[in-house]
Amino acid sequence: LAVQIARGTSRRMLAPSSLVALSVVALAACGGDDGASTLPDARTPAESAQPSCTRNGFTATTTTAERDTDVDLLFYTASTGRERVTIDFYFSLGATDGPHTAVLSGENLATCNTCVMARTDVATFLAQEGTLQITSMGGPGQQFTGTLTDARFAEVTIDAGTQETTLVLDGQTWCIDDHAFDVAVALP
Repeated sequence: LAVQIARGTSRRMLAPSSLVALSVVALAACGGDDGASTLPDARTPAESAQPSCTRNGFTATTTTAERDTDVDLLFYTASTGRERVTIDFYFSLGATDGPHTAVLSGENLATCNTCVMARTDVATFLAQEGTLQITSMGGPGQQFTGTLTDARFAEVTIDAGTQETTLVLDGQTWCIDDHAFDVAVALP
């Protein structure tokens, strides 16, 4: 199965012929279609404790949302130039389409269908907790609106072959109390 991932720009490019196979693999890895991962939580109790945040806040200067209707993906990017927050929805892998609330809880890039990440020039972070409230999610020409609240991101490394994320021991944490978005959806 060939999956080309260009996460530096927060884009996954899936060949349409790979999408069905990838969906089957993702559902099997998650133990069914309920979206719950059967993988154990990689954090030990000491790592799960709430450390203070090493980074706080985020104020975007640019935002974009793109929806690829051929493979049914929606990508949102908010950027300051040196920092960015991305929210990627993989509908064929089980992401909810339309208004909804998602509670983030220790996501893994290899198995997430709604993937919430943050990046700096030198570090990658994956959401470990928070709430994503989507109030409008349309197609091209319509609005993508919502709020990410009480988000806590942990610094991770990403395996280039499997997309498995591993928490960085003694890594940074990035807390974003509130990030609202309202942007027109475009074609990629």
